[in-house]
Order: sequence, then structure tokens, then C-alpha cells
Amino acid sequence: MGGHGTIFIGKDEKTYGKEGTGHVDYDPDFECGGPPGTPGRQCAFVTEERHTDTLPLTGREGRNMHINIASFRDPLCPKTLYNAFTKAKQPEKLFIRVLQQRDPDVDGDCLEDYCKLMSKERGDDVDKMGMDEILKDCPYAKQVFIHEIHAKEAAGPTWARGLLSKDIEAAYKKGEVNPQDHCMSLDSHMDFEHHFDDRMIQMWEDSLNEYAVLSTYVQDVDHLGEEDDGKHHHQVPHLCMIMYTSNVRTHATKCVNDLSKPKLTNVVWGAGLSFSKCHADLKVMVDPHTPHIFDGEEFNRAARYFTHGYDIYTPNHVYVLHDYHRSQSNPIMHTWHQNNVVHGSFADSNKRLRTMIDLPNGEKDPQQALRMKQSKYGLGDRRSLDQLIQFSGFDLRNEKVTIDGKNRCGNIQWVPFTEHPLGVNHIAGFDNETEDPLEPYDPTSTWHSLGAVALRHGLKLGIPGKNENIEGLPEGEDLDKQHAQLQEAVEAAEVVNNGLDEKHKELMDQIQSAEAVKDVNKAEEPEITVLGQRGPLRGITKFKEKASGFIAKYPLPHNAGIHKIEHGFNNLPTFIKINVFLLVFGVIFAIVRGAGTGRAFKRNSKKREL
Repeated sequence: MGGHGTIFIGKDEKTYGKEGTGHVDYDPDFECGGPPGTPGRQCAFVTEERHTDTLPLTGREGRNMHINIASFRDPLCPKTLYNAFTKAKQPEKLFIRVLQQRDPDVDGDCLEDYCKLMSKERGDDVDKMGMDEILKDCPYAKQVFIHEIHAKEAAGPTWARGLLSKDIEAAYKKGEVNPQDHCMSLDSHMDFEHHFDDRMIQMWEDSLNEYAVLSTYVQDVDHLGEEDDGKHHHQVPHLCMIMYTSNVRTHATKCVNDLSKPKLTNVVWGAGLSFSKCHADLKVMVDPHTPHIFDGEEFNRAARYFTHGYDIYTPNHVYVLHDYHRSQSNPIMHTWHQNNVVHGSFADSNKRLRTMIDLPNGEKDPQQALRMKQSKYGLGDRRSLDQLIQFSGFDLRNEKVTIDGKNRCGNIQWVPFTEHPLGVNHIAGFDNETEDPLEPYDPTSTWHSLGAVALRHGLKLGIPGKNENIEGLPEGEDLDKQHAQLQEAVEAAEVVNNGLDEKHKELMDQIQSAEAVKDVNKAEEPEITVLGQRGPLRGITKFKEKASGFIAKYPLPHNAGIHKIEHGFNNLPTFIKINVFLLVFGVIFAIVRGAGTGRAFKRNSKKREL
């Protein structure tokens, strides 16, 4: 076990006992359940060809790096751009999106001032140059995307990062972001070690997990250069504890020393540094419906990462650093609090975040709470919230810091899950207006159960205005009634298998012969208005669609396993699809209950293939 570094897990004997304090040796094999040969050993999903499609398994060939920066009236933003482009190993592959919240009559422009810094480095007299001339010859200016917001419209860091998430989603839809690219989120007052871009990618690859997200509260710029000072001592802040305020706040940061690789954490994520493949950012977008939130942002996103199948890792090196002194000593950088009436209320935002993770005083209506959790900015369906509570050790439902008195800052074991059948690069679709899911839950989904589907059906999918009965199609209640009668008949052994087949086929024919309706997948996508764009981002070839008869709203990876669709089911509205799946799986459930033996399974295999 020795030689992999140490973890400082804290000094709180009152909460965790003496065995839950002090330093422990880091054991990477513990994350898999034990060393090679251990019965039941199971490690995270190492990157394979099925993840990367036609790209190499490692390295930067065919991949760009995208950096998202939320900046509020920050005079250090230009210097952050300067540091990034001048210290990157491959600056031509660096694309930066800045959510710039400023007062243009008072504050400088991040891109323009960055270009002035670059001009000064060349020896230009910028005082004698016009801005058009400065921008024209500015290195990498076309790789910077500015989303301009007036400071009076700012509503907090979570809301700002939510707008950035929408920007990168829009770029993905235009083919400018590949899910296999690398994405990094930062503050606007940062510095970097030389060749930080290649080194961050290598560190991410060292995690041996396609679903890894590197995150921490990075060290101060006073430590700049220590990675290359030859002392071979690397201490990194380690996030693993929380406290309860109006929501959940990351608390009591610990540290790791001289780790051999990034360390799996107990679902605690920091907004100051987040690094992953871009499919993580595209699936787990920052919730834009959370104006005026500070506490609650980080653990909410961590919970959503975890339930989508992602794992948070503490980095084992510091390649990105934070200018804490100058940023925190600037009083105007925190004046967004004054805009407490724009874009919604803190109370509504806080209630929304509390609902997502089952904190008390969230949404009281269980159906509305479920709909929120299953929406675009809700929880994922690869792991459950119960698994998150057990893994993290945080008793969210009772607002206690521990469920069992055990300190999970040390060695912890990875939580297995089933990957989505369409692969890691599949980005699920959601209704543009309601943000409800457009795709039925596959059998590997944690939402895929009769109880969850029935509850959503009781809500009529929660899609206002899109649940009217279609002429010629039975009402939902009629379908439910007929399905219930069939189930009762099977359980009472009153219907022979062939009869069940006939009646089930009759219901399916009614559904599939309904008049064609407009598919919600074809709803017009809203235009995202972005001010201050200085130039086009470099495009990336869009993913090819495997199926000749399938038009994907969101590009899917080549060889994703989508087959040609030769009937109209995919063009039916979502609530009809759910009724079909509810019907099919309800019948299967009834058959399994009535069958009783393995031989019965064999006899009824034809019906299980419906």
C-alpha cells in the first residue's frame, strides 16, 4: 500500500471518533474493492474504444479544450486569458467562453484588455493604436467567446454558470464542441503552471475513469512554480465534508499529500476548478433556474454528477491556481447581491435545490418533486439518491453531517452502475419549454420502474398543453383500465397465453394506428442571444449518425447502436410512448408473477420479447 501518498482526514473526534481522524495512507486498490484477484473486485470504467468512437483512447489528437469562465466586474479576467494562452502547450486548441457581467461605462472589457496585454508584450504602443487594430492582430482572439451581461442583470455565480452551460450546449448543437473534448470551469482570476493543458489532461487520464471529474479548491497563486521546483512534495486541498446553512455548503477542507494518482472523493465538488470530458458538462449542465444562490450550488451539481454516473476526484497535482488576495479584496466583485429581485427569488431557487436532494422544506407535492428531479436540470438515472447518501455519508433528509459516524475523507470504494445503452457520448433530449425528458427510460435506468412510470403518468408527464387526447386514440385512463383488466386476468389464470397475445396486440395496434401528430422532438429551439461575440469558434466535424432512417435531434456517436426505424412509433408524442412502455412492462410483470418457474419463463419467452 505504501508509496501512494497520504490523506489528512481531519481532527473531529467528537463526530468521527479517534479512528476517523489523523492521516491515512492512500490505497488506490481500495477504490476497486481490493487488489487484483479480490473476489468481486470492480473498478471504474477505464476509457475504451466504445467510449471514444474513432478518436484515440488518450491524448489530444482530435480533441480541443474548452474553458468556461464566469466573471463579475473582475479586472483580473484579461490577465486570466493572457495566462491561459501564454502558458498552454497547445494554445491553438484552447477555446474560452466568458460570461462577462460588467458595467461597460465603468469596467474594462475582458477580451479587449487581454489583447492590449498581448500587444504590449510585442512592444506595441497601445496608446497610439485603435481598438480595431489591436483586436485584428490579437493572438487567439477568435478563440474567445464573450457573452455580455450588464452587471445590473447579474444574479449570482450559479445563475452565471448556468448561462455558460447553455452556451456550451449551443456550441455542441452547432458542431463546435465534441463530447470527447476536454472541458474546464474556472473563476476569472486564475494563473497556471506551464503546459497546464497537457498536464491536466494527463492527470485526468491517470484517474483511469472515463466518467472522472477533477475538482478542488485550488491553491493560491503564491504557490505558483512549486510543481516544478524539484522538491517532489505536492499538497492539494481535498473536499470531503459539508455543513448545512440555507442549503449545503462545502466545509472543512482537508488535504492530500504526494498522491500517485487522483483520489476518488465522496461526491464533494468545487466550482473553482472542474475538469472532465465535455460529455459531463453537456449532461450535467449548471441549473440556470437558481438566481441568487451561493450555498447549495456545489453539492447540487455534485449530486447530479454522481447520479449521472460521474465520479469526483481530488487532483494529485496543482496546475491551476487562484488569486485569492486580489479577487477577495476587490469590493465591487461581490455587489451582485444587490440585484436581489432580478430573474427570480432566492427563496424559490433555494427550495428548488433542496427538492433535488431531499433536504427538508423542499417541494411538498411528491409528483411535482419527482417531475423536477427527472427534468433537464434534475438528477441522473444511472445511480440513485439513496446510493448517493450511503456513499457520501451525508444524512441529507435529516440535515446531519453523517449517517453513521464514519469519516469518508479517506479511502472509499467506487459505486458501480450500468452505462447508458447508447454510450457515454449520448446527450439525452428534453422539451425546450417544459424541460421534461423526451426519451423513455431504458431498462437500466434508475427511473425505470412501474412505480416511477405510473407516478409520471399520473402527472400526464407534466407537459402542459401537450396531453390533449388525440382523435382515434383511447384516453389514458381507458388504456390503464384495459391494461389492469389484462393483468388481473393473467394473475387469475383466466386468459391463456395466446389470448393475452391477441389482446395485447390489439391494444398496441390502437396506439400505433393513431393519427400522426407533431413530434415534440421537432419543437423549435429557442435562439440564445449572445452579445459581444468577437469571432466564430473553430468548428468540429459533427458526429455521424449510424442509422440511415433516423434523424437525431442531438448528434449521436458513430456506431452508437441505433438501428433503422421502419414504423411511426418514434414520431408519436412522448406521453403515448410512456403509455406503451407502461403497458408492455406491466404485462411482463404480471406474466412473471403468474409463471412461477423457470420452465414458465421458457414457455413465455415470446411475450417477453414484445
